Amino acid sequence: MTRYWRENEWHDADFLPMSPTDRGLTHGLGLFETILAIDGSPALLDRHLARMTTSCNRLGWGNPLPNNLRSAIISQLVAAELDQGRARVRLAISAGSGQLACPSLGPDYLVWITVSRSEDPPASITLSKAPFVHPSHSFLAGVKSASYAENILVLNNARQGGFDDAVFFNEKNLICETTTSNIVAVNDDTLHYPPDDTGCLPGITRTLIIELSEKNGIHASASPMTESDLMTCDEVFITSAIRGPVRVSRYESTNYSKTTITHKLRELWQQAVTADAARNKA
Repeated sequence: MTRYWRENEWHDADFLPMSPTDRGLTHGLGLFETILAIDGSPALLDRHLARMTTSCNRLGWGNPLPNNLRSAIISQLVAAELDQGRARVRLAISAGSGQLACPSLGPDYLVWITVSRSEDPPASITLSKAPFVHPSHSFLAGVKSASYAENILVLNNARQGGFDDAVFFNEKNLICETTTSNIVAVNDDTLHYPPDDTGCLPGITRTLIIELSEKNGIHASASPMTESDLMTCDEVFITSAIRGPVRVSRYESTNYSKTTITHKLRELWQQAVTADAARNKA
């Protein structure tokens, strides 16, 4: 189910009335957020909107988001009969038409929401090494950009090789992120995660996990990590908005058997997102 925002109101649609010259369509000039909904209410929505607004400002767009996004999402989940259980909400902005060399929003830019049922996350995943470098100083580093083709191609390559996802390294051979998630290593009961300057996306779930860790006596450190660090740690997990923390059972040929910290953090995450969604349902 899709609903789009144009001319100061929401419209229901089976398709988007997108111009064939929309630069989100032709060149990937757009932004998106993927948001978990629990029992018909989005979790951590304020954090997602804050990140999207920051990205909009980096692109010179100001804040094009309507004020009633929460109520629009909730009503859309109800209309789609997704007000029980887990659902996936995708909020997106497409730049609209305009000059190729001008990144400004066009008069026909689009904001739209898509909702769908979300499957339960897997118990564990496997990771390979991405065949391409992820540059740390890209203008889009840290932005959840609609220019996602490279991630899709690398993800497909990983799955063709029998893995679930792939780890990006930057030009300094430091771990950045996976194609779909942030990555965290655990060693001596301490969380180690790539700093933002490696080029990774500052994940909403990763940030929450760090906060929950510190509140519960688990030390967390932004630590530049090499492949060797990844292969010698005790536990590894990935984080994403829809799946939360998910254990990594294998990176290339390295297996991980410990799950103590990952399991604890998953329970804390589940409690936190469920409480946030329930608190903000009204």
